[in-house]
Amino acid sequence: KPKNMDRSSNCLLMASIFAPIHGGSANVYASLCRLSPPGSMVVLAARRYYDRGEEIVGWEEHDRQCGYPVHRLDLLRPPILPPPANKLISAWRFLTVDIPLRARILQTTVQLIRRHKIGLLCLGELNSSAWLGALCHRLTGCQLIYYIHGEEITTQFDAGSFGKNRFHTLARADAIIAVSRFTQSTLIEKLGLPAERVHLIE
Repeated sequence: KPKNMDRSSNCLLMASIFAPIHGGSANVYASLCRLSPPGSMVVLAARRYYDRGEEIVGWEEHDRQCGYPVHRLDLLRPPILPPPANKLISAWRFLTVDIPLRARILQTTVQLIRRHKIGLLCLGELNSSAWLGALCHRLTGCQLIYYIHGEEITTQFDAGSFGKNRFHTLARADAIIAVSRFTQSTLIEKLGLPAERVHLIE
């Protein structure tokens, strides 16, 4: 790890779907932050829904009252756009939308890790944030945790670059959290991840 970074148990949680959104993973992440020791959790979340671009209603009030630091960017993953008509449009979107967004996310994440002396980076979306985990681990030395939901591992295992790289991405993590016994068994039995590194939180 870099010599200028103090290792700590402080955790930075990054999640596009976070309170005050109700239901599902947003509730799970908010509960995790609320029940953790005071001062140990920092959150990086979004101000807008990535699938429709609308502002998340009530995020400012939530962040003032929740009791732990929440930092927001407009988006933490590229917005959903109509399918590109050709490869040129796809490449143009990657250069003008994806790369600038990733640069902002990386810069903000590294700043938060250093400002709050983060020792653990917990990523709540495997398919959209795997690139960030590897880079932040390399740049800051923080430990890396993935919070895995069932839908992220039930898609075809060899489908596209995501499917092919999923095992290698998770294998490099320091720990993996599964939200259900089904998810835990799939990670171990179908992806072949070591059982001692897959932790169940129901």
